[in-house]
Amino acid sequence: MSEERIYKEESYKGYSIKIMYDSCPDCPTKCWDMRGAFLWEYSDVHRLSDNCHWEQVYGKYGNNNHSLEDALMNLINNNANLDKIYKYFKNEISNVKLYYDRSLRRWVFEEWSEYRKKYIEVFTCTSDEYKGGDYLWEMLESRDKDELIDILDKCADNIAIYKWSSTGYSQGDYVEGVAFMTKEMADKNLFVKDGKDWKEVAKEAMDAGSKSIGAWMWGDVYGWVVEDKEGDHIDSCWGYYGDKEIDYMISEAKGNIDSYIARREEEYEERLEKVKANIDELKGKIFIGNPHCFQVTDDIFGQTVIRKCDSSLGWVGCFCEDVNVRDIPGDVLMNMEKVIMQLTTKN
Repeated sequence: MSEERIYKEESYKGYSIKIMYDSCPDCPTKCWDMRGAFLWEYSDVHRLSDNCHWEQVYGKYGNNNHSLEDALMNLINNNANLDKIYKYFKNEISNVKLYYDRSLRRWVFEEWSEYRKKYIEVFTCTSDEYKGGDYLWEMLESRDKDELIDILDKCADNIAIYKWSSTGYSQGDYVEGVAFMTKEMADKNLFVKDGKDWKEVAKEAMDAGSKSIGAWMWGDVYGWVVEDKEGDHIDSCWGYYGDKEIDYMISEAKGNIDSYIARREEEYEERLEKVKANIDELKGKIFIGNPHCFQVTDDIFGQTVIRKCDSSLGWVGCFCEDVNVRDIPGDVLMNMEKVIMQLTTKN
């Protein structure tokens, strides 16, 4: 076990609890049934990550060779209400103009040019083209990511959008993405109390999901390992995302130790009763322990007794101290049980 992977260590009832970095964590978006679809891109190439839910936007036969802005425009095009989009552009974006020119009998879309210090025509279209949204993509192309998110949030009733980000531990370790959930997805995966906005519930769920993705990205995934005094592995559990889980992990490990001790004690009592009931079967046999050896024999009155000697002194003539069966170490008691089972099986 690499010491570099140990995040924290403490002792409990004679056992060691080690909180370890998980070296092979599952990617939440690939291995979990996430509540929402999560999108982010490779910042150096502006292409959607292989690990994000790009297929929720472009379909399983599509690809991820699109920027995050492209994905947002696609979501707007497929989900937002066209009349609300036009109203948004007219009332909430200060550097554009969208109006009907009666002399041309066409709709005109203009954008302010800081370089020319005037509005520049982007396109004109007929009323039919306007109603059909034929030039919607041209309207969206110059909008930045935050504006596209706001458009989707305010103009699409059937989809909830959530902006998230995550920061790592080195300079440049930063990812910004979005998550979305359709009303259909929410109906299948969320419980929304009466009177509560389903979009707010969806955003809370997506916020939790984004934290798990961030933990996976930056290696903040952990597991706990329980070992005994000899360093033997007792139990372990992996896949805790985020360092806020540490206290819970330690509590889980302690509970595991308590259960293990109780189980061992129960097994010891069962083994003890079995040895007591079949002690006569072990007469004449010697069991090696550390630091003592044990022999089952008769005393001067013909009663079955267990005697021990120091292993370092040899066996012959050294078994002089009578012991109670309960004082026999657990490993020796286990060997006695095995011999009893072998003997009873033969018989």
